[in-house]
Order: sequence, then structure tokens, then C-alpha cells
Amino acid sequence: MITVIIPTNRFECLKVIFEKCINLYKGTLFKFAVHDSSEDNDIKNLCLQYCKTKKCNLQYYQYNPSLSVDIKAINAIKTINSDYFWLFGDGNLVNFNEMEQLLISNDFMRYDVLNIDTLDRRGYLGQDKEKCANYIYAYEKPVEYARKYFSRLTYWGSAIIRTKYYNCIFSENIIDKYVDNQIPWWIACSIFEAIAYWNEKNIRSILGVVYTDCISYNPAKKDHWWTQDEKYYFYVFTKFNQGINLLPKIYSSERKTIICFFRNDALVSNSYLLYLRSIGTLNRIFVKKYKSEIVVVDGFYYKMLFFCCIPQTIAVIGNRLKYIIKKFFS
Repeated sequence: MITVIIPTNRFECLKVIFEKCINLYKGTLFKFAVHDSSEDNDIKNLCLQYCKTKKCNLQYYQYNPSLSVDIKAINAIKTINSDYFWLFGDGNLVNFNEMEQLLISNDFMRYDVLNIDTLDRRGYLGQDKEKCANYIYAYEKPVEYARKYFSRLTYWGSAIIRTKYYNCIFSENIIDKYVDNQIPWWIACSIFEAIAYWNEKNIRSILGVVYTDCISYNPAKKDHWWTQDEKYYFYVFTKFNQGINLLPKIYSSERKTIICFFRNDALVSNSYLLYLRSIGTLNRIFVKKYKSEIVVVDGFYYKMLFFCCIPQTIAVIGNRLKYIIKKFFS
């Protein structure tokens, strides 16, 4: 069985997940655990009402609103007693009926870590264009897997993980260095820590990736809250670089490659920089302040300065046109 962990304090996002995902699920592979840290009882009442009217396996946990979302998620993982867990951000939607069939037909239980990716990302940045949809591809080389999929695995909802395989993160206190250093990218870092841990013990890891149309984005989810101010630079450059530097030596040769792909993937792409310029987050003051972290990988510092030269009003217009064009051609 797979426990779908949903840490959230966003009622509207969870409501959509219930309506479009959990309510429609008819299978037996998944069970759901909502970990709520909201300041009111709306999420609690939604879950309790659902438990009264539906037979789906749902558990509800309530936390103090002051508890950070990362600590809440880590504590949630520690409670898992199912074969696998899926740390599922509230920005995701999944057709769990189709996902169950996909996993079973691909013998998913042979995998220790399974990267779940959206179909529209197949071929993105020149990667995996040849891969078939809804088919799990296996990898056994940790460094290759890190180079290709570390960026995607930073997102909640991108990995189904064997619980016993991951538990070394807690039993060996590996998670502590990411918690102590307040690394927001701890989930991807800890996944690759587990892979390195078992590799050192000469125990083969079976790692997988699948591109599927079973997963999509939750329209109720807003953009990352931390992109609105200086936290963007602190998280994307300072903290991500720190997290990568904390990884085991096995990944040393790929550190810059991982950082570069992560930046190009979304958060420092041309499209996203235009958006950041349109809301004022991208400006010369912050770019120059974080220069030492940005220049760890060549090419990004001067590109960001170039985008800073675009007048904010022009960036607003360009950002709007970008979405109109994307919608027109989709």
C-alpha cells in the first residue's frame, strides 16, 4: 500500500483534491493522510465529513499552526507504516484510479524510488524525449539518476518511495544536517542520501522514472509564497547551493550540473525571470548582493542583470503575452 501524505494549510487546494482526486478513487492501493496546520477548523471539518460519507482510507492529523511545513512533513513520514509513501504537495492533482493501474501494470514494487513526472515535461530541456508515456524506466546508477532527476525530485508529489528504504535517513540521523541547516530542498537531498547510503553497503537500488498524464496541477494553488521578496534568492541560490554541498561525495562530480539543471528547469529560466521582473522581485540590488552564490554556475549572473534592465512595466506586458501565447498554442 502507498500512503499519500498531504501536508497543507490551504483549504481551497485540499477541497479541489477531494473533489477531483480522492472522491473519485475506487481502488485499494492508496490511502490518504492529511496533515493540517491551518488556523481554523475548515480542513478538519472537510476531512471528518468525508470520513463519515466515504469508505476511502483517510487519516487526519492536526498540528500547531506555528510548526514549519518542513518539520510537519518530516514528522508525517516518520509515522508511515505502509510499504511506500508519496509526499504529495497540495499543488498536485492525480487520477488515482489510472495511477493505480499504471503502477501495478509496471510492477512498481521492484522500485525503491520512483520519479513521477508530468507528460508535458517529457523532452523538456532536451531530456528523455524518446521515453514512452506511462511506462516505468529503470536506473541503477545513482550519479546518473541524480544528474537527470534531482531537480524534479525537489518538488513534493514527484516521488513514490519505499518506506524501509528511506528509513535509514532517520535511523542514521542523516536528516539532521538538512534540518539543522534549514535546507528547504531536504526531500530531494534526503532521497539521494538514502541512495548513497545503500550504495556504500553494496546493496543495489532500483530507481525509476515515469512520464504520465495521470498527474496535473491544482488550479487553486498560487505561486511559491517565497518568490515575492528576497527569500527567492536565499532559497534558490544560498540554500540550494548549501544543500548540494551537503550531499555525499559520490555526487561531487555532478554538483554544478545538478545546480545548473535545477536553475534552468524553472526557477531561473528566462520565462520565470521575466515573471520575477514583472513583480519586482528581480532587481540589481538583490542580484548583486547574492552574486557569490549565483556565479557558482557560469552564465546566470549576467543573464539576471540583463533581465533587470527590462522596465518593470514592459516585463508585466511581456509576462501577460507569454501566457496568452502559451494558451493559444496549447
